[in-house]
This record gives sequence, structure tokens and C-alpha cells, in this order.
Amino acid sequence: MYEGKHLFIYELLTNEAYPDLGYGKILVETIEQEEKVRGCQMLVLTSGLARKEAHRFYLEKMGMTQSSLVFRKDL
Repeated sequence: MYEGKHLFIYELLTNEAYPDLGYGKILVETIEQEEKVRGCQMLVLTSGLARKEAHRFYLEKMGMTQSSLVFRKDL
């Protein structure tokens, strides 16, 4: 796999009523630490195109980069 051994998160949500309490950062950092212990080399997640605030969080606060696009087609 092009991402090596990794953890893939399809959706990551926190309570929108409490956007600035740091729960998202704590959650992602905890996942990162746990997966390093399990030998994962990378954390990968998808996020809907409309979630601009989430994207800014991942890029600016969590140090992630955008590495791909996800394509889909209803059958």
C-alpha cells in the first residue's frame, strides 16, 4: 500500500457545541500515540469537501498534509 502500514479514519467528529476546547487535538494525538505503538507509520483520514474548518484544523493545528483525493460513484 502506498501509505505503508497505516490507520485510516473515515470520519472524525467532535461535538460542534464545543469547537474550541481542544477535544479534536486530544483525540488525534491519542490515536497517533496508540498507533505508533502498534507499528503504524502513518495516520490517514478522509474529510468531506464542505468541511473547510476541519481541513484548516488538520493542516494548521495537526501538521497534516493533503496527499490525495477520494473518488466515488453511486451504483
